[in-house]
Amino acid sequence: MHGRVDLTEVLRELGKQQINDVLVEAGRHLAGSLLSAGLVDELVIYQAPHIMGSETRGMFETPDWLKLEQRLDLDIIDVRKFGRDTRIIARTIAQRDAQDVARNITGPSRIN
Repeated sequence: MHGRVDLTEVLRELGKQQINDVLVEAGRHLAGSLLSAGLVDELVIYQAPHIMGSETRGMFETPDWLKLEQRLDLDIIDVRKFGRDTRIIARTIAQRDAQDVARNITGPSRIN
């Protein structure tokens, strides 16, 4: 895989060790890879009250998502203010349900 980690296999191995919840704090490449692979069922996003330029780095690198129908829909679960920042907790709503993906990887458990 040209030096890349098989993320599905990593999560499968963690599941075998009874590690059923995984919190990933990542940069845009890993976060985008996890999203693209359908391996995320919940996002915790902290939004600062800033507008940044178009050339700054985004939260997710998803180069294959080129059309509107490739988007990932979210269900907003909670929104709270922390000082000036806002925390958003959202669950993914995907064509193939993330819990089905988790079941395929680890059996009847969940991946966060």
